[in-house]
Amino acid sequence: MPESVAPEPAGDVPDRSKPRFGALVLPNEPWTDLVSRWRRLEDGGLDSLWSCDHFTNPHRPGEPWFEGWTSLTVVTAPGHAAPEGHVGPVVS
Repeated sequence: MPESVAPEPAGDVPDRSKPRFGALVLPNEPWTDLVSRWRRLEDGGLDSLWSCDHFTNPHRPGEPWFEGWTSLTVVTAPGHAAPEGHVGPVVS
């Protein structure tokens, strides 16, 4: 029986032997503060950043809240936070 050989990884494959850390960023601040928050978290070494996909704050409906897909679009736009790690909605 021929010896089994694992295929070579294609492209940039993440190292899954190390723990990875991410954070949920609530979209409840003005844009400039929200972008600043994303930058600080990424500069802190997190691998992923996530936003809620709710249209309103489910716990405090009267408080400021940016819809998740819109906030993800803004913070990942060139000239803003533009995280190098993974970004996405928590649920969608």
